[in-house]
Amino acid sequence: MQSLRTAGLRPDITYRVIVATNPAGIPGFFPWFGGKTWEIAGDGSYLPTLDGDGVVTHRESLLPGISLDVLQAPEGDEGHQPSPDQYCHVFLPKNPLVLDRILEYLVPAPRR
Repeated sequence: MQSLRTAGLRPDITYRVIVATNPAGIPGFFPWFGGKTWEIAGDGSYLPTLDGDGVVTHRESLLPGISLDVLQAPEGDEGHQPSPDQYCHVFLPKNPLVLDRILEYLVPAPRR
Protein backbone atom coordinates (compact mmCIF):
# COMPACT_ATOMS: atom_id res chain seq x y z
CA MET A 1 0.00 0.00 0.00
CA GLN A 2 2.88 2.32 0.77
CA SER A 3 4.20 1.75 -2.77
CA LEU A 4 0.80 2.74 -4.20
CA ARG A 5 0.64 5.83 -2.00
CA THR A 6 4.17 6.82 -3.04
CA ALA A 7 3.64 6.16 -6.75
CA GLY A 8 0.22 7.80 -6.86
CA LEU A 9 -3.08 6.37 -7.96
CA ARG A 10 -4.07 6.10 -11.59
CA PRO A 11 -7.31 7.83 -12.59
CA ASP A 12 -8.25 4.98 -14.96
CA ILE A 13 -8.33 2.38 -12.17
CA THR A 14 -11.09 1.88 -9.60
CA TYR A 15 -9.37 0.97 -6.34
CA ARG A 16 -11.15 -1.13 -3.74
CA VAL A 17 -9.97 -1.93 -0.23
CA ILE A 18 -11.76 -4.51 1.92
CA VAL A 19 -10.82 -4.57 5.60
CA ALA A 20 -12.17 -6.23 8.73
CA THR A 21 -12.89 -4.86 12.17
CA ASN A 22 -13.54 -6.36 15.59
CA PRO A 23 -15.54 -3.67 17.45
CA ALA A 24 -16.66 -6.03 20.21
CA GLY A 25 -13.07 -7.09 20.95
CA ILE A 26 -13.82 -10.79 20.52
CA PRO A 27 -10.59 -12.64 21.44
CA GLY A 28 -11.33 -15.46 18.98
CA PHE A 29 -11.24 -12.97 16.08
CA PHE A 30 -7.42 -13.27 16.08
CA PRO A 31 -6.49 -15.39 19.12
CA TRP A 32 -2.76 -14.80 18.87
CA PHE A 33 -3.25 -11.13 19.81
CA GLY A 34 -6.44 -11.44 21.86
CA GLY A 35 -8.61 -10.18 18.99
CA LYS A 36 -6.55 -7.04 18.41
CA THR A 37 -4.18 -5.74 15.75
CA TRP A 38 -0.95 -3.99 16.69
CA GLU A 39 -0.53 -0.57 15.11
CA ILE A 40 2.58 1.60 15.08
CA ALA A 41 1.97 5.04 16.58
CA GLY A 42 3.57 8.29 15.45
CA ASP A 43 6.21 8.02 18.18
CA GLY A 44 7.26 4.52 17.07
CA SER A 45 5.49 2.68 19.89
CA TYR A 46 2.94 -0.04 19.20
CA LEU A 47 -0.64 0.10 20.41
CA PRO A 48 -3.44 -2.48 20.14
CA THR A 49 -6.47 -1.55 18.04
CA LEU A 50 -9.71 -3.26 17.06
CA ASP A 51 -9.55 -1.60 13.62
CA GLY A 52 -7.72 -4.30 11.75
CA ASP A 53 -7.68 -7.98 10.84
CA GLY A 54 -5.12 -9.10 13.42
CA VAL A 55 -2.19 -8.33 11.10
CA VAL A 56 -3.00 -5.21 9.03
CA THR A 57 -4.61 -2.10 10.55
CA HIS A 58 -7.07 0.13 8.75
CA ARG A 59 -4.53 2.95 8.77
CA GLU A 60 -2.04 0.75 6.89
CA SER A 61 -4.72 0.02 4.27
CA LEU A 62 -5.62 3.63 3.50
CA LEU A 63 -5.17 5.06 0.02
CA PRO A 64 -5.79 8.77 -0.62
CA GLY A 65 -9.38 9.39 -1.70
CA ILE A 66 -10.36 5.71 -1.51
CA SER A 67 -12.92 4.60 1.07
CA LEU A 68 -12.54 1.35 2.96
CA ASP A 69 -15.15 -1.38 2.73
CA VAL A 70 -15.27 -2.44 6.37
CA LEU A 71 -16.62 -5.88 7.21
CA GLN A 72 -17.53 -6.19 10.87
CA ALA A 73 -17.07 -9.44 12.75
CA PRO A 74 -20.36 -10.50 14.33
CA GLU A 75 -20.70 -9.92 18.06
CA GLY A 76 -22.74 -13.01 18.80
CA ASP A 77 -23.98 -16.14 17.15
CA GLU A 78 -25.52 -14.60 14.07
CA GLY A 79 -26.17 -17.82 12.17
CA HIS A 80 -26.15 -16.16 8.76
CA GLN A 81 -22.65 -14.67 9.17
CA PRO A 82 -19.26 -16.39 9.27
CA SER A 83 -17.75 -16.83 12.74
CA PRO A 84 -15.51 -14.01 14.07
CA ASP A 85 -12.28 -15.88 13.25
CA GLN A 86 -13.25 -15.79 9.56
CA TYR A 87 -12.61 -12.04 9.58
CA CYS A 88 -8.95 -12.31 10.58
CA HIS A 89 -6.07 -11.84 8.12
CA VAL A 90 -5.48 -15.57 7.74
CA PHE A 91 -9.06 -16.51 6.84
CA LEU A 92 -10.39 -13.26 5.37
CA PRO A 93 -9.68 -14.34 1.74
CA LYS A 94 -11.99 -17.36 2.26
CA ASN A 95 -14.75 -15.40 4.00
CA PRO A 96 -17.92 -15.72 1.86
CA LEU A 97 -18.82 -12.07 2.51
CA VAL A 98 -15.46 -11.01 1.07
CA LEU A 99 -15.95 -13.25 -1.96
CA ASP A 100 -19.45 -11.82 -2.49
CA ARG A 101 -18.08 -8.27 -2.26
CA ILE A 102 -15.39 -9.04 -4.83
CA LEU A 103 -18.01 -10.47 -7.18
CA GLU A 104 -20.05 -7.29 -6.74
CA TYR A 105 -17.02 -5.36 -7.94
CA LEU A 106 -16.31 -7.62 -10.90
CA VAL A 107 -19.76 -8.54 -12.19
CA PRO A 108 -21.77 -5.63 -13.58
CA ALA A 109 -25.23 -5.17 -12.12
CA PRO A 110 -28.02 -6.22 -14.50
CA ARG A 111 -29.55 -3.36 -16.44
CA ARG A 112 -33.17 -2.60 -15.79
